[in-house]
Amino acid sequence: MEYEQLSLDELQKQAEEIAYQQSVIAQLLVKKREEGRGDFIRELRDLILERGYDLEDIASRLTRGARKTTSNNPVDKRRYVDPNDHERFYIRGPLPGWLKEQMQANGYDPASKEDRDRFKAERLTLIDP
Repeated sequence: MEYEQLSLDELQKQAEEIAYQQSVIAQLLVKKREEGRGDFIRELRDLILERGYDLEDIASRLTRGARKTTSNNPVDKRRYVDPNDHERFYIRGPLPGWLKEQMQANGYDPASKEDRDRFKAERLTLIDP
């Protein structure tokens, strides 16, 4: 596809579609990694038992000296959705282009945390996990 021939609106639409596809792929990567980790743990458990070792003993030896996990630290999984286009969403991290544009179009400053929080509360739909 030759992007030079596209209008500004068409380019914006392409950019939004690519951003959406990237978010879907990122979510699938996380899911696949979790599935792979579960498979690995099952294989490791089976191997330990097959060789006649005690699971708790091996687990304690593996974690000796390891730093504490962050599993006790809850991760913010709130999801904000554009009420006008449910394919547009924001979870956390860098603001997507569509969100910055909407903020600026409505008089908010994307660089201001206060404006970002106010915009999310007033203009986006919050979906808790």
